[in-house]
This record gives sequence, C-alpha cells and structure tokens, in this order.
Amino acid sequence: MLAQSATISTISGGLTASTVTTGQTQVAFIGFQVSVSGGAPASSLTFTKFDNIGCNFISSLSNIKLYRSTTSNTYGTGTFVPVGTVSTSGNTITINSLVSETIPTGSTYYYFLAADDIYSGATKYDPQIFINTGSFATATNGTTYSAWISNYVGYTFTSPTPPTVTVTAQTGGLAGATLSYGQSAAIFGFSVKVTGTTATLGQFNFNADGNTGTLQTLFGSGVLYSSATNTFNPASPGTPVGTVGFNGNNVTVSSLNEAFTVGQTKYYFLVATQIFSSYSNTDKAGST
Repeated sequence: MLAQSATISTISGGLTASTVTTGQTQVAFIGFQVSVSGGAPASSLTFTKFDNIGCNFISSLSNIKLYRSTTSNTYGTGTFVPVGTVSTSGNTITINSLVSETIPTGSTYYYFLAADDIYSGATKYDPQIFINTGSFATATNGTTYSAWISNYVGYTFTSPTPPTVTVTAQTGGLAGATLSYGQSAAIFGFSVKVTGTTATLGQFNFNADGNTGTLQTLFGSGVLYSSATNTFNPASPGTPVGTVGFNGNNVTVSSLNEAFTVGQTKYYFLVATQIFSSYSNTDKAGST
C-alpha cells in the first residue's frame, strides 16, 4: 500500500484580470488545489493550516478570505465556502483554524484566496502574490507539504473614473419675486444630470445670494421634492427627499440617497414656508 501523500498545484480559473479597481469586493488573486492519494481506500488527510503565502500588496486589501470548493476549480462557479481564519504579518498571509479540511484519498479540493480592494492611489508598483515554500500545508499527522505557485500577473490597481455631475437651474413653476407672510412656495429649482458612470448623491448645498439675512429666520421649514418634470406643480410636487436645513445664507439637504444611472437627469424643487412679509427671490445653487 502506497503511503498517503498530498500534492498541491496551481489553478487559475476565475482569477481576476490584471486590472483591479478600488471598491471591487472578493476579488480572487491566487488559487491552488490539494489532491490526496495513497493510504487505505477510506482514509483521508486533515489540514490545520496553510502558511507562507507571499503578497507585496497586503496594505491594498481588506476582508481577506480563503474559499474552498469540493467540486469546482473555477472561482465564482459552483459552491465556494469561506474556511479558516486569515491573518497577515508583513508581506505574509496565513490561514489558521482549518476545522473541516479533511480530504479523502482520491479526492481534490479547490481553494481561492480573495479580498476587497481598498487601494485608492495611482498604479501600484509590480504587485505580486505567490506560494514558494517547503512548509505550506500542515496536516494533523504533523507532516508539512510544499507548494511552488506563482501568480505573477503584475496587477494594476486603479481608482474608478468619477462621474460628471451637471447642475442646471430650473424656473418653471417657481414663486414670484415677492413672497407673503405664511406662504408656502417653491423658491428654487434645479436639475442634476450624471454622465460617465453611475453615482449616488448624499447631499446638496445651496448658497443664497442678496440681502437675505439669516435663512432660518426667513423660512420656517423646507422640503426638497424630486420631480419627474422640469416644472413645479403644487398639486403634484413629487417625492420629498432628504432633510432640509437653513443656516445663515446656506441651505443644506442631507440624508439623501439619490441614485443615478449613466445619462439620467432628475429635477428638484425646494419648497419653503415664508416667515417675513417680503423677500426678493434671488437664490443661486450648487451641489456636492
């Protein structure tokens, strides 16, 4: 009867291409398979640790995980489950606490190391990940097994292209230049168009122009409506969004979650309650 042994070799199905963009999650950077042979027909080999995975871009990663499949050698195809506890030290990745990695004789298990990309700088110099050690896999019988696996893709880390946001004033349906005490009226309108990539906007900021004094004493409250048209209709103003705040000559609309597809335009109208008896409506706006 042949002595039981394990063979570790590289697999590349489903590995990421050479360019990785900030914000990508659970990108597979290296893969390997463990095949067990020899020993009694019903025997198995249990592994407790995979060690000494070299990686010179660990600082660019977060949420590093090792995934295992018993049936698929292509990451993202079939069922993969996270196994073990990943730790890092310098440029080395270790997977400890493997509790279910018992591989029967005649079987092969497939593993991929994946992580989230948090790198936000320019191109990172020559990023590499590899296994190059005589003591990579440790089994419960005390034997260590070697692996010589390189994934010298030379990854390029890039930041996503920011969207272009265009803001245009909209005057249809706005109140006249003079507002009366207690009146509720649309005092400002604008459209937002996003091009280039998708975007989700979380806040709008407006700056009032003219002798407005303090806006919080002029207006009792404010509501920003998202409208399907570029003309405000008091009978059908649209959907209230965000939280409006007046402070000095500034208007802030916070707590937004305005998602835009590429090329989409949305219309917004600010409705306020008038406190003083007269006011020259000369607001101008920008957005962030």
